[in-house]
Parts: sequence; structure tokens; C-alpha cells
Amino acid sequence: MSILLLPACQRQENPPAGSEAAPAPSPETRPATADDQDQAEARAIAKEAYIYAFAMLENYNTLYKQVATPEAPEYVGGFGRFRHYSELYTPDNHDVVTPNNDTPYSWAWLDLRAEPWVVTVPKVPEGRYYVQQWVDLFTYNFAYIGSRATGNGAGSYLIAGPGWKGAKPAGIKQVFPSETSLVLTLTRTALNSPGDIANVKKIQEGMKLQPLSSYLKTPAPPAAPQIELPPYDAEKAHSHDFIRYLNFLLQFTQPTNPDEAGLMARFARIGIGSGQPFDATALSPARLAAIDAGVADAKARS
Repeated sequence: MSILLLPACQRQENPPAGSEAAPAPSPETRPATADDQDQAEARAIAKEAYIYAFAMLENYNTLYKQVATPEAPEYVGGFGRFRHYSELYTPDNHDVVTPNNDTPYSWAWLDLRAEPWVVTVPKVPEGRYYVQQWVDLFTYNFAYIGSRATGNGAGSYLIAGPGWKGAKPAGIKQVFPSETSLVLTLTRTALNSPGDIANVKKIQEGMKLQPLSSYLKTPAPPAAPQIELPPYDAEKAHSHDFIRYLNFLLQFTQPTNPDEAGLMARFARIGIGSGQPFDATALSPARLAAIDAGVADAKARS
């Protein structure tokens, strides 16, 4: 008598109910991995950082055209000099989104890294409005010199960067400290009629900028390193490459405001830091996609 032994692993044609293999989870239902959580955090940080940087990026667009682009119609001639407009604005003027046409503009940028600068204004006739609006890299208006804030009298004022700790020099009416070492003035002088241009020009020509050492007639401190301004590219500035521009600009906002120390520590998780290089090609596709998604989220807010 022979006995037929069947292998125990022989497939059953009709498996018991409920014993079918579970289907593979879809991306929508699978549990989040540590990498998923990392990229979600990167996306959230990128959104927050892009919103933080937006005004600075737009301000840098103006800086680059006015300081580093001689062929641009907006060019003022570099740091430390006024460009006065003594004519009425036309549709070809793009410095200001909605310009006034009865307050001709004067523009200037200062580099405060080596030392403060002194701005001297002439006596402006009573009844004529003028204002120097001083703006830092964050676009915060940190000082006003003019009819409403300081009066129409002549005087000299000190514009000081974040590293300066000196006392108010003799002859200086007021010290205006800035949180950033690159600053802008947008100055307006009232034009009372089209035939009033000559009077506006005279006031503008009386405005003077000079380093503090020149004002005091003392030896100048060592010059700050030459600034290599990266070309402004609107498409890059409003993509993941906003980080490269922000890292460049943060060099001129040091020391970090203590109120923002935690924020900067959070931003550092996606490569943001003063003077830090940023190379998008060195990032993983997942991280780059997360940062791009965060930028898109920020844009969607508006």
C-alpha cells in the first residue's frame, strides 16, 4: 500500500473568507514617515521665510537698479550721493509705484558699515513742505527729517548703522540709528507750481551727504569691504532662490534683533543664515519641492 503525501504549502484554490492579502496603502493613506514630516516642516518654514523676506526682496530690486546698474534710468550714481529729480514725473518713471507729481524726489543710498553719515539740510522757507524719509533694508521708516518732524530750519543729522555706539557729535541736531547698515532716503520737496522748479532745485542743491569723519575733519576709519551685489533676477528672487538673496541681505542686518533670534534659528533649518551660501542643486528633489511649495503657499496668501 502506498501513501500519497501532499506538501503542506500547496495553494488552496478557495482561501477562507477574510484571509485575502491587504492591498498596498496609497500615498494618501500610508502613515507619514520622518522624511514626510521633515518636508512638511520645510514647506511651512519656507512660507514663513518668504513672507518675512518679501519686502526686502522688493527693496533690493530698487537698490540694485539705483546703485549698481549705470544703464538703468533709475541709477543714482552709487552709495553716498543724491540724485535729484527737478522735473515732473512721467509714465516712464518707475521708482515709485504711485508717485506724487507736486513733490519732486531726491534719492540716495548710504553704506553705514565703516562709519555713520551726516546729512545736512538747508533752511527751507516757511510754508514749503519737504521731508526726508529714511528707510532701512526691512523697509522700516526709521527716521524723518523735514517740515513736520524737525522743522524747516537748517541743520545736520547723523544716520548711524547698528554697530555704532558713539555719543552725539558737536553740531549734530539728532542721531537716527538704523537696524541695517544699508539705508535709503526718499526725499520729497514741494513744488507749488510748474514755474516753481528753480526754487525746488535750490533747496535740493543745499542737501549734503558726507561721512562722519569728513564732517568732523578727522582721519577716516578703515574702509569696509567692497560689496559685490548679486544681479537682481525677479524670477529667481521669487522662487526657492529667494533664500540666496535673503542670506546676502542678512549680512547687513547684524547683529540680529534679539526678538528675532528664535525666528532665525527656525529659518536656519532650510539653509537661511547671514552670509550663508545657498545652492539649490545641492538639495534633494524632495527638499527643493517642499521649499517651492512653501513659496507658492506664501504667494497664495495675497
